[in-house]
Amino acid sequence: MKISILTILLILVYGFVLKGQIRDEIILTVNEYPETFSNYFDLAEKISHDFDSPQDRVCAIYLWIANNIAYDIKTYKSKKKSKTYSYRTHKQKIKREEKYNNKTIQEVFQKRKAICDGYSRLFKKLCDLNNIECVIISGIAKTKDYQIGNSRGERHAWNAVRINHKWQLVDATWGAGYVDLVSDTFIHTLDTTYLFTKPELFFLKHYPFSKDWIFVQKTKQDFANLPLYYSAFLNSEIKIYSPENGVILKDNGGKIQIDLESNNDNHLFSYCFKNQRYSTSIEVEKNNQIMTLNIPLDGRKSGYLTIFDNHKAIVMYKLKIN
Repeated sequence: MKISILTILLILVYGFVLKGQIRDEIILTVNEYPETFSNYFDLAEKISHDFDSPQDRVCAIYLWIANNIAYDIKTYKSKKKSKTYSYRTHKQKIKREEKYNNKTIQEVFQKRKAICDGYSRLFKKLCDLNNIECVIISGIAKTKDYQIGNSRGERHAWNAVRINHKWQLVDATWGAGYVDLVSDTFIHTLDTTYLFTKPELFFLKHYPFSKDWIFVQKTKQDFANLPLYYSAFLNSEIKIYSPENGVILKDNGGKIQIDLESNNDNHLFSYCFKNQRYSTSIEVEKNNQIMTLNIPLDGRKSGYLTIFDNHKAIVMYKLKIN
């Protein structure tokens, strides 16, 4: 069975959309909020009034941002450098940072557009106003094929919130939707994959500049060596045992062997190489819960291999066969 790659291009880039981590009561309440608030203080006060627990408030903030803030494609493509400001004393530095921060947040709130910096700043401000301890984390995100096997990455920003004395990771930017690569427009689609994500899964796509915010015993080289994982993998509860390294250096008799595990049988695996127009389904060899995929290389020594589960991209490898 062959599946047109054009029909699943957006899934290939952004993965699976999950909507199971925010209670229905929160969704119903926030979805009834007016389309406009005069300022973000009023929004924060509304959230504080409607929800008692810090966790519910964080969910409400995440949901409101996902519903109302679009990714600023124009600003992203322009690659504008962050504005700088000068200062002479530490007190002056703090004051100017606060001024810049508030200005950025106000622009995001008014324009309803942002890149990751604006998303993370607005998220933190709304948490601050709801008495929730929150930090902005800067680092790199793994989203492109060229990042497999090297430590380069796109600069990114996300958040951590402290709830019941425990830090939880949140990426509000990726929770808001995806960019339609055909029309070059942003599509609002709630994705809670990156809300209170387990650190070991969050690490698959995020590496912070400060090791204080990794929460797992991993290094930057470990991050570089990873394959390119997609949101569908984070939601699938699939475990991939081999290859662990994102760069595949050896074949197995002209084939790539992938060993993985799952607790259910509801899988339809397929694969494609980067230069192919269609994905091809593949039979699974099972040994108890271990599933093995043998993918023919057909003479390929280089390129990129993407594995799909039920038509959703889950992982990409780079081929560098010796």
